[in-house]
Amino acid sequence: MSCPPIGPPDLSGGRRTRKTGRRFRLVGASLAAAVTLGGVGVALDPAIRTLRSPDRVATLGAPVRLAGSAADLPSPEPTAAPHATVAPQPSPEPKPAPSPSRSPVPTGTPATAAAAGAAPTQGHRHPLPTVTEPGVGGATWNVLDGWANPVDWPTRGTVVSTTVRGATTGLSEPAYVYLPPAYFQPATAALGATGQGRRDLPMTVVFTGYPGDNGHLITRQHYPDAVAAGIASGTIAQTVLLMISPAATFPWDTECSDIPGGPRAFTFYSREAPDAAATEFGLRPKAYASIGDSTGGYCAAKLESIDPGRFGVAVALSGYFSPATDRTTRGTFGDKTLRNTNDLGWRLAHRPVPNVQLLLATAQDERGADGYATNQAWMRLVRSPMTADELVLAHGGHNSASWDREIPYAMSWISARLPHDHVHAAAQPTDSEVATSDGKARTGTARASSTWQPATVAPGDRTRRRSRAGRPA
Repeated sequence: MSCPPIGPPDLSGGRRTRKTGRRFRLVGASLAAAVTLGGVGVALDPAIRTLRSPDRVATLGAPVRLAGSAADLPSPEPTAAPHATVAPQPSPEPKPAPSPSRSPVPTGTPATAAAAGAAPTQGHRHPLPTVTEPGVGGATWNVLDGWANPVDWPTRGTVVSTTVRGATTGLSEPAYVYLPPAYFQPATAALGATGQGRRDLPMTVVFTGYPGDNGHLITRQHYPDAVAAGIASGTIAQTVLLMISPAATFPWDTECSDIPGGPRAFTFYSREAPDAAATEFGLRPKAYASIGDSTGGYCAAKLESIDPGRFGVAVALSGYFSPATDRTTRGTFGDKTLRNTNDLGWRLAHRPVPNVQLLLATAQDERGADGYATNQAWMRLVRSPMTADELVLAHGGHNSASWDREIPYAMSWISARLPHDHVHAAAQPTDSEVATSDGKARTGTARASSTWQPATVAPGDRTRRRSRAGRPA
């Protein structure tokens, strides 16, 4: 059978409920040899029943052969699963609104991608339009078109499109870097900066879901807008954002892990990507944090779990805590040792507990393996010296609309836990509450409606803080 073209999905979150296939489902006794989704022809074996998203079709086979690829990706474990082949099409894949024309963002050479275990084809990305402007120190920057004029950079900051490359891993990934106003403002010795702007600014690594489109972090989740507004209002510290997708090895999803004999994605995201951005913009970050949604939430929490010496603060928006096991991960985590060392719950039980702080964000009615119940269970695992808070919306889901509501509070939460200029806490989202794992009260406000019904809390699990009508709890 043939399905009519479907418009581009919201890939900012990547998968739905940890890639359980609930975003798109095809039901029937059998499938025809080809299905057309979003302008892409896909040959499927009749045994395959589920598509999570049109942009994920190239990840269904194991292994997957992309037309025009330099090489097939290695598979850690042999498998007899059927192939899925993406056929070349004369027309390009539909691109998300609002921009009808987009400037290219370099993604590295095919040779580099193949050597790293990544396909040179990156069809899940839709680069945002940029313009060339003179940067700092004689550099030339591709800045986001229309976001801020150069004359406004000292008061609003700017967003630069670049590519971060790993010196030892061979991985590379397009990224957007938000440089806050302090980067351009005359600095003072009291702030430990020199020259015409601060270079000791904290850096927050911001992940999409998998495979994700890092442009959605700007157009749908509005990270730079939220941070710029928070800086202006005094609720968010001057912070550099490294906005990136956890898909440097696409279409092989390594779940931000170092794979023995394969790609070293964790090293890339924890060390090489931040270092590359710092070098390009002359930064000396005095602290690092991480935040992400879905798979990006898992990666953000993983950075601080495995590398607490660099990442001491993280936020997981609708995240999960053990590596996914499906066709995109290609049997990688069938190895028990590798699975355990990348399972954050296993690490809490069998490794020294890191001295880190974690914020979980979800909605009370969010279901699935990265929903409310998962976060509740995780909160019960946390023990000293680790601490965790949980932001719970009364209603929401695994989507950008929910994360967009949570991000201003989350970025303010990060700011309160990093070295920074003085900031005050942002208000919680409307109809929300915050739970803590350490029994300590947190400051903040929220407007709760009369329909809000708090979830049952087991005695001793954690304390809850609520507020109503804008009054602090």
